[in-house]
Amino acid sequence: MTDVKSAQTSDFLSKPLLERVLAHWGAIAWLLSLLGLIVGGASLFCYTHAIGRTDLFQAAAGDQALLLVWLVFVGLMSIAFILIMATSAVLFGLAVSMLNRRPCLQRQAVSTLFFIVSAGYACFGSLILWAPEWGVKVIFLLVCLVTALATVVVYLFNRKLRVPVNYCAKRPKKGKAASPWTLLFFLFLALLGTVVSGVFPTQMVLMAYRGEDTPEGVGRLMLIAVFSMIIALVPVWAFYKTRGALVRRWRLCLAGFIGALLFYIVLSPATLGIVTYAAANVMGVRDSHVQDYLLTDKNVIGELDTNVWSLQPKQQGAARIKAFKLFGFGSMLLLCPAELAKTELKKWPEHSGRCLLTSTGQARLLPH
Repeated sequence: MTDVKSAQTSDFLSKPLLERVLAHWGAIAWLLSLLGLIVGGASLFCYTHAIGRTDLFQAAAGDQALLLVWLVFVGLMSIAFILIMATSAVLFGLAVSMLNRRPCLQRQAVSTLFFIVSAGYACFGSLILWAPEWGVKVIFLLVCLVTALATVVVYLFNRKLRVPVNYCAKRPKKGKAASPWTLLFFLFLALLGTVVSGVFPTQMVLMAYRGEDTPEGVGRLMLIAVFSMIIALVPVWAFYKTRGALVRRWRLCLAGFIGALLFYIVLSPATLGIVTYAAANVMGVRDSHVQDYLLTDKNVIGELDTNVWSLQPKQQGAARIKAFKLFGFGSMLLLCPAELAKTELKKWPEHSGRCLLTSTGQARLLPH
């Protein structure tokens, strides 16, 4: 009888909600489309800003159908970016989960483990920026040494780690008891993996850096790199540190994830340009392969610099050039000379002015 009443109550509560959604489905769909266009336009502006051609944004944003397709590709690249950046958080969560005998033990040890990983990050970031000439092997060995030393020292002198490790080793949930040093060794491996996976956010920060290579700039870059690695662990730290129900802990974890993502964007705003630059390559908005184009726009042909463009006259009023596409959106086409094909993203604002703006109707791609 109780189950019947519960089912009836559930139907009563869910039916009006479903009816309200169906009744306002048109407005909801319109709002979602509007939100998609706003986000798509913002991401397109990020790309045009990254290549130094914001003058193209207004005309390109008028193609709303293509803008939604662009949003899909940007969304997929953003998800891939987040998954890569979350590698360190997953490994850190694995390390904390090894102390799973009691939740209070995890809550007790998570801040200590967070400190050990932060020490490894500081060493890793310093070596990458200030001693890159030492090579990957030497840097990796030093990071291993620092992480191992920090793990052993903290275990010996900090009971917040020593007590959970000893308890979980001697009283495991499954299997036989083991030596605390054995558990500490596997804990060290997970922490080392967390530290090494910090190379992903560091690489993104280095790619997004737009400052000068001065001592002050390098120091500031190191701090940004270390903070970017640390904030990736905040959601996991919040999950294990929080008391209460599992739903509440997941909510705080999600809030920590959103906060960490926003903080990372504030630290390195040029990352948005990297994501949209990659999305443009996947979608075909950008193509760095040099190809032959037949120009029929007489005004453009007359303004081309023969020192930059290798012109091959084809017929009266047309010319054949070697170029690659930096921006192709709808009928808009931005072609750049072949010598700029290997230009890095951060240098495009200096060179994109040398590219010519035309349309797909006046610049035909020729077969190989």
